[in-house]
Amino acid sequence: MGAFLVIAVVVWLVIVFVGLIRQSHYKAQNQHDIHRMIKENNSFVVSNKETSTASELEKLSKLHKDGVLSDSEFESAKRKILNQ
Repeated sequence: MGAFLVIAVVVWLVIVFVGLIRQSHYKAQNQHDIHRMIKENNSFVVSNKETSTASELEKLSKLHKDGVLSDSEFESAKRKILNQ
């Protein structure tokens, strides 16, 4: 019974660890994609004319709060949105 419990705990830890690795990889990939978009477009702004400035700023703010954008990247992208 003791060996079964140890195996169950090890399996559970492996599952949790793999989940954390996948989550970390997903976040890193999103950060990479966003940074690439900013560099390629020199802006965060989506080219859709129907998108409002307020909604763009909300998206940008969320990325900043989530740690995807640094303070300087956030300020730069925000200025570009507001100067359109």
